[in-house]
Amino acid sequence: MASMPGTKASQSGMTCYGDVVEVGLLLPANWAEALVEMSKRKQQSVGQLLRAMIDRGLSDDESYCL
Repeated sequence: MASMPGTKASQSGMTCYGDVVEVGLLLPANWAEALVEMSKRKQQSVGQLLRAMIDRGLSDDESYCL
């Protein structure tokens, strides 16, 4: 997957990791609905929730070095 040159995360309060890529994701409909409901409860976007979940998963994986 190629990174997009010059594309940066720019949302205030968000750590910028440099180059970013867009990832298409297919989910079961009930997962998508649950993510939307969770995002409302936590007052975060679905993208913010997914990035946090991925970050935790990668941090827990001893073979991946952040």
